[in-house]
Amino acid sequence: MHFIDVAKGKAKPNGVKDLDVWSFFAAIPGQRFPSDKRHTHVDFGPSKFGRWSRELPRFSHFRGRRVDLFMRALPVDVNAEPAAALRKYLSVGRTESARRLAAKGVVLIDPVERRGEIVWPR
Repeated sequence: MHFIDVAKGKAKPNGVKDLDVWSFFAAIPGQRFPSDKRHTHVDFGPSKFGRWSRELPRFSHFRGRRVDLFMRALPVDVNAEPAAALRKYLSVGRTESARRLAAKGVVLIDPVERRGEIVWPR
């Protein structure tokens, strides 16, 4: 939301607590998504965002912002247009993940040529 607030020129942008990075994959019909652990945390390292002062003790060794990594498979074709696939996933909101993510902002970081494109909210 911070990125979107700044892009829209909001006077008081939402702050940056941590960064959430979601990786979406085209689901293989009839197969369970292969990752048993679809959520983990990593250290972004030193950055312009500094450290969040209220970080949880278990992340006190991190040098920079915490990055939460999430993975999900979507029922789309492997060649699906990324923004359209994400908008459909978020607007239908069939899962708890989709509903929670739809309450936030979504910005593409890959493919590189579309990095920074605001996907949600429209």
